[in-house]
Amino acid sequence: MRRNKSEALLEDLSELPGAVFEADKDSDRLLSIQSPNSVSNSNLSRQAAPAGTFRRDEEEESDSSPSFTLEQGIEEIGIGKLQWRLLFICGGWWGCDAIEIMLLSFLLPLLVKEWDLSPFSSAVVASATFFGAFVGTFLWGPISDKYGRRIGYLATTVFTSVFGLASAFAPNLPALIILRALLGVGIGGTPVAFSMFSEFLPVKNRGRILVAFEVLWTVGILFEACLAWILVPRVGWRWLIAISSVPLWLMLLCYPLVPESPRFLMISGRRREAEEVLDRVAKINGKVLPPGRLAVSEVKEERGKFLDLVRIPSLRVLSILLWGIWFVNSIAYYGNVLFTPEYFEKTLPPEDSGSIYFLTIITTIAEFPGLAVSALLIDRVGRTRTMGLMLLGCAICTVFLLLQPSVAVGVLLLSGGRMFIEASYAALWTYTPEAYPTTIRATGLGVSNAWSKIASIITPFISASILSVSVTVPVLIFSGFAVLGSVLAFMLPFDTKGRAMMDNVASPDLNLEESQKELLETGHPEVELEAEPET
Repeated sequence: MRRNKSEALLEDLSELPGAVFEADKDSDRLLSIQSPNSVSNSNLSRQAAPAGTFRRDEEEESDSSPSFTLEQGIEEIGIGKLQWRLLFICGGWWGCDAIEIMLLSFLLPLLVKEWDLSPFSSAVVASATFFGAFVGTFLWGPISDKYGRRIGYLATTVFTSVFGLASAFAPNLPALIILRALLGVGIGGTPVAFSMFSEFLPVKNRGRILVAFEVLWTVGILFEACLAWILVPRVGWRWLIAISSVPLWLMLLCYPLVPESPRFLMISGRRREAEEVLDRVAKINGKVLPPGRLAVSEVKEERGKFLDLVRIPSLRVLSILLWGIWFVNSIAYYGNVLFTPEYFEKTLPPEDSGSIYFLTIITTIAEFPGLAVSALLIDRVGRTRTMGLMLLGCAICTVFLLLQPSVAVGVLLLSGGRMFIEASYAALWTYTPEAYPTTIRATGLGVSNAWSKIASIITPFISASILSVSVTVPVLIFSGFAVLGSVLAFMLPFDTKGRAMMDNVASPDLNLEESQKELLETGHPEVELEAEPET
């Protein structure tokens, strides 16, 4: 009869004097081994266990038993198949958000003509979506922090897909406003997917990977622009809305593939479940976890409390500055998105009005080099400096529109503004979940995002209402807010480049150097300390 691996290993180990060991013959895994002759528990265990299947017994181990922290486990797992799967799923949700937002740019002019809407009424349609998203950010963040990332992902996906499709059948303006507002409530849960993805990433190159996540937003924007170009002249806006909701339904089908965040499980006191998730992820990635058991977190905190963002001193200044940056970043970004078609409609001669879709696609493509610039800078100069510099570049490109350039130069300036503001947004989305601890990460990111929704509610009125009277005023408003955002970005109290993510507020203070030292001490030499500036 053929011996399994555990039987063979037990026979080999029997020659060790005084060795005490235990194996699971059915699962073909070594459970534990102890030897008074300084036999390495970790080395024997890792040699016996197949990649990603290192098993721990069900009994609580003593304080002297080997253990590893959650951060060490995530670092050992690294980047693999699971992270790429989540990039597709969570990033796909991110792209769906972009599709529904970009849809407004093409929907509003069509509604104005078909339903004879005033500029104010068309702005109400756009603002209804952003108002719903504003409500959703306060709803889904706390739910995700209290009940889990998977629950938040499922609820927001169902909400958005159902009301997105229903919007195509709206019989009149009031019904459309209500349905788009309800869809917006679902869109408000976008930070849940982003937080979940970020919590599976190791420190090294996390910034670049989160910027890669942003690529799917731009893909969504570009997809919607092409879809509108193809469908609107042929079948109208209702088919555009209906087909735009299809990717959301695909994301709903992906729900069974989404694991719960081990960081959430740990701060919920569910250590064993967190360990099981790490084991599964290690197996998928073909990696082995550190020897021992997952260390129990000693700090228990209430989760998802909005007031903690301003009540806790270490979070107060951070939150206030981030809310301001999210607000101005949103005005600058959505100002560019909504302003672009309107600008071309005003500046192009009537016979060239059909070029609006094509020119809008060109300015949208400019987001890709923006993401490349952000990826290049974010792990070199840091998140905060990237935000500040990119916002300043956006302001410069926008303000030059006041010179009333030719169509070609106008396209170049709008594309430059779009590139810089997208680069800033990528850095901001990377920085915010890194800056907040797990106990309040989804809430902190959600509330920050809520301030962007407030700006998004205001922006359509600036773009549609004021632009109908003057081009100068919107340009000054958008560029002025971009400058303000640049100032606020440089005022942030710390950068998160190369820093481990905190799991609770009682973790070591938000200190880049200390967290880097901790990673070095736990066996991650790839994280290098920055040299202190000479005085």
